[in-house]
Amino acid sequence: MNNNENITTSKKRRIRRYKIDEINSKIELDEIKTKIESDAEKKVIQLNNNINSLNDYCKPEIGNLLLNIMKTGADEFKEKTGRNMTYSEMRQMFG
Repeated sequence: MNNNENITTSKKRRIRRYKIDEINSKIELDEIKTKIESDAEKKVIQLNNNINSLNDYCKPEIGNLLLNIMKTGADEFKEKTGRNMTYSEMRQMFG
């Protein structure tokens, strides 16, 4: 095997390894997003169960509690991924 074939083989291995890492990274990111979404849903359901009347939905505290749920999810996302979530990721997880 000559030097050019060696380089080509090495390059192919690196590309294959990169693709595998990319797939694993995508799976990991999907798992993180699914967990954050699930946690947020549970908190919203719990919040919804504590609301007694339609008038309660109009209170500013409810909006602040919802924002806090989203902020907690965003903070967890940044902690686990090292970056802020994109707008589409935020919409995907929090609607």
